Amino acid sequence: MNIIFNKKSLPTADAHVIFVYANGKLSDSASKIDKATGGLVKRAIIIGHFSGKFGQIIDLVAPENLEINRVLVVGLGRETEIDILRAQKIGGKIMAKLISSGDEQISIAADAPARSNISDAEFAAHMALGIRLRRYRFDKYFTKQEEAKNHL
Repeated sequence: MNIIFNKKSLPTADAHVIFVYANGKLSDSASKIDKATGGLVKRAIIIGHFSGKFGQIIDLVAPENLEINRVLVVGLGRETEIDILRAQKIGGKIMAKLISSGDEQISIAADAPARSNISDAEFAAHMALGIRLRRYRFDKYFTKQEEAKNHL
């Protein structure tokens, strides 16, 4: 799985992650996606009773006017509460949702909240750490099944 952090362009990966803050306030990237899809993000927020609470996720499959499989709308909570630990936690939540999706390329619109204490680069770096930690799987000592022998 390849993960790309971008800020300015429309997505071209299989899945794209955008963020919404408390009370349904869209991030800059989320506003661009909403405009490109004819208001799909705002409609999904209203219909899905999505408040932007930290960790809430809406999966928009096959969005109109975008050549991608899905847009993942992720709640970040209040802009002032975003810090390094929350960035790592949200990365883990994103990976937990997408790990079994089958999407090979994921792009994340990594624009940190304007009123947070971390920069865009710090936000992306700590989110990537959370993604990496959630994706890790220790399987060295799993028991391997013996292949069945043909007895003729």
